[in-house]
Amino acid sequence: MRLFLLVLLIMVCVSIPGQNTESVKMYEDHVLQLKKYWNTDRSDSMLYHGEQALVLARALGDKQLEGRVNVYLGSHFYEQNESSSTAYYYFRKAYQAYRQAKDTLKMAKTLLRMGILEKNTRQFIKSKESCIQALEFIGNKKTDFADELYNNLGITYNELGDLQRCVSYYKKSLELREQSGNNELILQTLNNMATAYKTHKDFTNSAYYYSRALQYPLAVLEKYPEEYARIIDNNAHLHFLQQKNNNVLKDYLKALEIRKKIGHDAGIVISKLHLAEYYRRSGDYEKSNSYAQQAHTLAQNTGNYRDALTAMELLSSNYKNSGKLPEALRYAKGYDSLLKKVYHKELNVGEKFADIRYESKEKEKENKDLKLRNQLQQLKARQQRIYLYAALGLLVLLIITSVLYVRYSRLKAREKSLLMQQKELEAEKEIESLLLQQQGFAEKAKQREQERISHDLHDSIAGKISGTMLGLDALASQSESPVKEKLDTSVQYMKSILDELGSIVYDMNRQKIIDVSYKSLLEQLIDNQLSRSTRSSLTIASDLDWNRVSNRIKIACYYIIQQGLRNIQQHACASEAEVKCYQKNQKFHLEILDNGIGIDPDKPSNIGIPGMKKRTESVGGTFSLHTEKSKGTTLYCTFPLS
Repeated sequence: MRLFLLVLLIMVCVSIPGQNTESVKMYEDHVLQLKKYWNTDRSDSMLYHGEQALVLARALGDKQLEGRVNVYLGSHFYEQNESSSTAYYYFRKAYQAYRQAKDTLKMAKTLLRMGILEKNTRQFIKSKESCIQALEFIGNKKTDFADELYNNLGITYNELGDLQRCVSYYKKSLELREQSGNNELILQTLNNMATAYKTHKDFTNSAYYYSRALQYPLAVLEKYPEEYARIIDNNAHLHFLQQKNNNVLKDYLKALEIRKKIGHDAGIVISKLHLAEYYRRSGDYEKSNSYAQQAHTLAQNTGNYRDALTAMELLSSNYKNSGKLPEALRYAKGYDSLLKKVYHKELNVGEKFADIRYESKEKEKENKDLKLRNQLQQLKARQQRIYLYAALGLLVLLIITSVLYVRYSRLKAREKSLLMQQKELEAEKEIESLLLQQQGFAEKAKQREQERISHDLHDSIAGKISGTMLGLDALASQSESPVKEKLDTSVQYMKSILDELGSIVYDMNRQKIIDVSYKSLLEQLIDNQLSRSTRSSLTIASDLDWNRVSNRIKIACYYIIQQGLRNIQQHACASEAEVKCYQKNQKFHLEILDNGIGIDPDKPSNIGIPGMKKRTESVGGTFSLHTEKSKGTTLYCTFPLS
């Protein structure tokens, strides 16, 4: 049983890791397929493999794997649309998974992704909260995304109008990026700081940070054309605001050329808006309207509605200033209509984000309730297992105790049996010793008797017969031949009579001695076993030849008689008892009779019956018992004669 349980436990322990390994392999295969379709328009295939990977991750109970897939899916939709509510949904799911896994660094990075999406959809307060919460999770840990957190906080505080905090976070971001040596990110932060100062009319500090950016070698700047074009364009716009028009147009056109070359649509829209502003100040409304119209069209086509509003505002203002009021009114109405559309869209996106947050919290609350219920169920299951193990332990203990008790009982029974056998052997030795002692006495008596008979024969009968034989022999020598022959014959006949007489006397004495020796043992046994209140008798048939009864049978009979008499003395309440020994049908028969109360047939083992039966059968005999209530008991034993 213990071996079976051990094998079962080993099989379970081996099979579970094997199953987990197979599931992890399938998970990794789906993730590889997900990455394969990540940058393609095959969103359906990517989503299929993503969902399959999520199912496996949940089956494995691995929140790290679940969070990883959600990040992949969220990043895919973010790349397609930097304001995607679907991306926000998956990032939120990733955050919840990492939260359950208690991975604070991945929680912080996911909060950064959510904060960037919230910033892109102009939910600046929520973006700020997400990034600050991420910083709290980071603490003093070194990460590779803290600079991005500080940068996003700088943008958020700039939009919220807090220049001091904005610059503070930009400086922290710049310090980390300078330590990393990433020139692209350094240029990005310098541009962001300069633009923040420009937005808040601090042109001096703005010019300082633009100049720091432009001090980088041209080879470095041209390596990052998007940032380079942004710095050139924003620096030119600063000069435009300062009314330093020397190189403004040249820099605007240079930035536009770079942006067209790399296909940066959002940058092209900004460049054309700046050119429209430039030509409006110079009074060239035709060129201003042309650039504004181009910016409006491109912004509308790319979903950049904020910049489309700026373009429509420029167009309405230009037509109004040039006296073309109907056109101005048309663009003004278009502006109002688009503004409402943008407002509702941003409101809708904000509501979607809020719904995602709310549903996530509700789901999280529901999960907590489920987790609590599961914990309670697990606790109950654990208690049940404890009770089961305790019961099994008690059962095993009971089984072990029972086995030990059975073994102990068997050992005790065996010990008792061995003791009984030892006592029987001792009794046999005692009986054998008595027999040998009696035989010794008999031998001595026989020797004395033989000596007496020999003496009598020698001195009396033998002497007389010898004298007669001598006289006859002398007479024969004096007689004639016929008479002599008759006399010689008579002498030989008398000699044979003398020999036969000696043999007969010897055999009679020997039989008498043997008979008397074993009989005396039995008589002594009966006298010792029975009390005076029980009349006893020993009957031995005269024709019984003890020479044909082996010593083993004699010893067995002695034991049986001893046990039978003990039963009569202790249990039978008998007034008479008799032991019979006789020979019949070539068998030696032993009977033990009493006139007592009889034996209960249901409880024969308590009075030595099995032992007597076993003793009888051990020497080739048969044993039987006849008993009647209040009429006594008779034991029958039959043994073979040799």
